[in-house]
Amino acid sequence: MEEAGYIPRAPFPGRSMPWDSTCATCHEHRRPTLQQVETGTRCHHHGRRRYGPRP
Repeated sequence: MEEAGYIPRAPFPGRSMPWDSTCATCHEHRRPTLQQVETGTRCHHHGRRRYGPRP
């Protein structure tokens, strides 16, 4: 989970159960499953917000 950009907030619930997590970039609460993360699903609101100063 951490390699995918999520900080777990609860013990591992099982491979197909939603896992309470926090996005390490935007700090929003997320509940991805381990299966979703393994297939490449990432936090969807990264593209909707800006982080830091504009380039």
